[in-house]
Amino acid sequence: WIRIALKYKVVLLNKPLIYYNQDVEQANRAIGQKLHKPENHMLFALQELYNQEHSNPQLKQLMDNLRVYGLFPYYLNKGTRQHAVNELNRVDWAKQPESEYKKYYKTPIFVHRIKLKIRGIGGKIIRKIICKN
Repeated sequence: WIRIALKYKVVLLNKPLIYYNQDVEQANRAIGQKLHKPENHMLFALQELYNQEHSNPQLKQLMDNLRVYGLFPYYLNKGTRQHAVNELNRVDWAKQPESEYKKYYKTPIFVHRIKLKIRGIGGKIIRKIICKN
């Protein structure tokens, strides 16, 4: 869609015009908790748009927003962190709105890991309580 919008005029119509059935199992979809290899993820495969970002402020803002919101799981993952950092270095953070994500990237990674472990432990405890009742 980004490539189409760069070449042609597009209009946003905030009304569903089509419905479709997604037959792919949820575990294999490009959404959710599954981390795809960086070379297979669209946020790491948009090199051809890098030059256009500099001359198109709207594209730059869109790309930065996609990076900030989409790369956090890759940033937390040790195996993909450097790929995420490389993309995040392209973000104009001064133009990013104050958001939870902006705070997340400033928080040390070990704090996020502790939070995830606590959440995991809390979830196990809640499941045990529910199963006992």
